[in-house]
Amino acid sequence: MPPATGVFPADVATVLGDKCQTCHKSPPINHAPFSLLTYADTLKPDSLCGNVPIWQAMHYVIQPNSVPHMPFGNAPQLTSSEFTTLDGWLTGCAVPSTADAGADDAAGE
Repeated sequence: MPPATGVFPADVATVLGDKCQTCHKSPPINHAPFSLLTYADTLKPDSLCGNVPIWQAMHYVIQPNSVPHMPFGNAPQLTSSEFTTLDGWLTGCAVPSTADAGADDAAGE
């Protein structure tokens, strides 16, 4: 289980900013059920997936051919490099960065 606080690693923050936070913002748009602006957001329970932490649900929905699949619909999909970055971080239990940079900073929080 990841720590309770932290920031996104810079490469993960870039992928989230480019492909996820366009809908998963505050407030979320296009029927996104939650925001993904901070590391703490990924630790919250996902009520649509049995209350597992959102980061665990994220790992499932980014997989090729998953239903549901993210990014949703006609939104630009993850490139191979973006998938590798995000999947690797999620598979590694979504550990926060040890640096003081990441999406939390980019989101102005």
